[in-house]
Amino acid sequence: LAVAAKDFLLREDARERLKEYTEFRREWDRVKPFLETLKTAPEDPAACAALGRYLCLIKEDWDKGLPLLAKGPDGPLRRLSEMELAKPTEASAQAALGEAWAALSEKELLTPKTRAKVRALEWLERSLPGLSGPTKAAAEKRLTLLGLALGSKAPPVLDLGGGVKLELIYCRPGSFAMGSPDPPVEPWLQDARPVHRVELTRGFFLGKTEVTRGQFAAFVKATGYVTDAERAGFAYGKRPSDGVWGDVQGASWKNLPWKQPDEDPVLAMSGNDAKAFCDWAAAVTRRKVRLPTEAEWEYACRAGTTTNFSFGSDPLKLVEFGWSRDTGSDWVTRAVAQRKPNPWGFYDMHGNAWEWCLDWSGAYKGDARDPEGSSPEHRALRGGSCENNNMTCTSSARMVMPPNAPMISTGFRVAVR
Repeated sequence: LAVAAKDFLLREDARERLKEYTEFRREWDRVKPFLETLKTAPEDPAACAALGRYLCLIKEDWDKGLPLLAKGPDGPLRRLSEMELAKPTEASAQAALGEAWAALSEKELLTPKTRAKVRALEWLERSLPGLSGPTKAAAEKRLTLLGLALGSKAPPVLDLGGGVKLELIYCRPGSFAMGSPDPPVEPWLQDARPVHRVELTRGFFLGKTEVTRGQFAAFVKATGYVTDAERAGFAYGKRPSDGVWGDVQGASWKNLPWKQPDEDPVLAMSGNDAKAFCDWAAAVTRRKVRLPTEAEWEYACRAGTTTNFSFGSDPLKLVEFGWSRDTGSDWVTRAVAQRKPNPWGFYDMHGNAWEWCLDWSGAYKGDARDPEGSSPEHRALRGGSCENNNMTCTSSARMVMPPNAPMISTGFRVAVR
């Protein structure tokens, strides 16, 4: 029925799901006879290998699948499972395991091919901090190739069906100087001091742009979702009636103080709204879609720089890269990707819309590895907005709010693993 529906988004989404279902059913039919064998011969090598392959490369249930693969006949999958079950901690062994999964992926098709590539990527990412010299260079090259190869059904394009696609950019594992040596320029901003070294041991994909109004509308149409601002009947912002900051009655992503086209970043988002979109995208694509952590967001924004902005220290140059009230925004958003990107290709990291993060790290305590805040009451927002001055749109500027509190100027972008 859905495939024949009049609704274009529903029809296209159904077609994509039907393709996946057909593939999964074919794989299940292939493994079903071996289940009967295992009832009477639980150690049968061929049956163990078939079920183990299905669990690992179709269901992604590695805990159950790997021990079965280890009972299979001698071959690449058995050797890989034995390497996995040894739980290697040496960087060189982890890199070798990643390379082995990458080699195996070339012999697979469709979903198993993708699952093997993702497994290779995960092991290579894990190995990178402990590698050096030519070995590290080789691992980095392989990671880049894997990221590109995953582009058809997985990142760097997140296909939500019905022609709705989110472009993504891969951020490799690495370390960077997080924070600012200067105090906040506004009393309501959180302190971004001290500057400290942060290491991210796993790579991730991040949205090339903020999620747009049109993309969010597709989510609402597919699910019937109602935002926190719509339920509350207001969002916080500058009231058009008197220019005073406060609750703007009736404001929501559908009803802003100005007319917003579908190419603009979606606004009046709460952290809950942003998470709901990510959860839907994860269900549709079967990828791990979420918001970026504070550290991931700043890592991607800085793109290897240590200055106030990803383009340098001069706030006047922001007019080339983003929309603030100092750069001609007139206090309203503009379509995403209209000005220059940062060195890694991300648009509107400075200005346009504040962006929700997955966590709130609180006060910085010093150097950290893969930091992730645990406060359930608050979430960080990054990047500044069209309503802020230039120095509120720096790489390190931090705002914090409860996840159920929408502001007119708040949006988000997605992260994917």
